[in-house]
Amino acid sequence: MTDAVRGQLVGSDARPLLSVDDLEVRFSTPDGTVHAVNGVSFDIQRGETLGIVGESGSGKSVSVRAVMGLVRPPGKVTAGSVVFDGNDMRSLSQRQLRKFRGRRIALVPQDPMTSFNPVVPIGAQITEMIRLHDPDCSKEQARARGIALLESVGVPSPERRFDEYPHQYSGGMRQRAMIAMAVANSPDLLIADEPTTALDVTIQAQVLEVLQDTLRETDSAMILITHDLGVIAELADRVVVMYAGKVVEYSDVRTIFHNPRHPYTVGLLSGLPRVELQGQKLTAIPGNPPSALQVLPGCSFEPRCSIGNGDPVCRGEEPPLAVIGEGHGSACHYHDQVPELVERVLIPAVKGSRDE
Repeated sequence: MTDAVRGQLVGSDARPLLSVDDLEVRFSTPDGTVHAVNGVSFDIQRGETLGIVGESGSGKSVSVRAVMGLVRPPGKVTAGSVVFDGNDMRSLSQRQLRKFRGRRIALVPQDPMTSFNPVVPIGAQITEMIRLHDPDCSKEQARARGIALLESVGVPSPERRFDEYPHQYSGGMRQRAMIAMAVANSPDLLIADEPTTALDVTIQAQVLEVLQDTLRETDSAMILITHDLGVIAELADRVVVMYAGKVVEYSDVRTIFHNPRHPYTVGLLSGLPRVELQGQKLTAIPGNPPSALQVLPGCSFEPRCSIGNGDPVCRGEEPPLAVIGEGHGSACHYHDQVPELVERVLIPAVKGSRDE
């Protein structure tokens, strides 16, 4: 990665809280090697929210699991660096990493039902997290803190719910309890992996509000992983768009929505439900993502791209992630033609709906 791109991805002159550079993750399978993450780089500053978006299988979750040292065999981080607050995370032992996980870096996983121990009360799991990183905290103090945490994330009757088991919580309440556990030790960085998946719209809004309130109270930074651009618009400061294990575009959230410069980003936006498009069919990206078992020359998005499909340059040369504006980068040979695609795909649909 060039110094110019590195400087743009940082988003500030200050030393980032987390810096990921050219990260690669591979999985060995009977069918061959899965290239899950291919040279991913991003930085995040203290107190900011970085959104990572992309389809399922684009490498979003694997990238952050690598940050936390949670990639296990048959998976392996094969290249790249991960530096958290000056600490080289890849050089640390699992014992050393455990001092960071839950204390300075916390994860809100995608499925809280399978993340909680089903035979241990929710409150006991929260207090275990508290006392693990604060040995001087008594059981009584940990219980009081746990109840206060459940109350802070909006769990009703927290004193009673504290002693209940995961199956006695609704999906939305389990997600709130997982957020309470994640912020129990006021981490510097909160990683939220699809925090609103499988929740209905009302509960999604409540969970997002809890996350926003939590970030304001703790001044934590957050990496928000999602395929939902509506969630990104609500919470993110900057956005990284991933496809086939690579970063294909990055910028501040307003630019991503109003001036995208990669055809894949335009495809994601075209499938975003909007009030003004009520009654119209959403436009899907044609085709399917490439197999992670294959490493093909050229642009991985070329077979699905309305600009580069069939183009010999796109098929033969991998586009670099290049700086195209202040804080804005795109990995597209024809990024200068993307505004025409926006005019052709996004704007007519919105204008047409307004004229009806």
